[in-house]
Amino acid sequence: MDTNFFERLEALNAKKAELQKEYDAIRADALEVARNLTKQFALSAAEVGCGAAAVEAPKTRKPVEPKYQNPAGEETWTGRGVKPVWFKQALEAGITAEEMLIKKV
Repeated sequence: MDTNFFERLEALNAKKAELQKEYDAIRADALEVARNLTKQFALSAAEVGCGAAAVEAPKTRKPVEPKYQNPAGEETWTGRGVKPVWFKQALEAGITAEEMLIKKV
């Protein structure tokens, strides 16, 4: 087996360890700067965009009343998103969207 391969791998691992040490030092400096700025300006975790405070709760959508009803069944559609198959089929059959509107009492 070629010993050059093992020597190259050993040299590569040494470089990798050296680069990791340099990265860790830069990261530690950046962390110190961030902490100092956070203290100096009294920034909260939410303002900085980190921690549990930074995670926004998913926006809940309010339920929407259906706008259209299938003339041949009970299916309804709000008029939002992709048109349902029954709606497309009704249009192809000559029924207008206005005719499928749910009448509000």
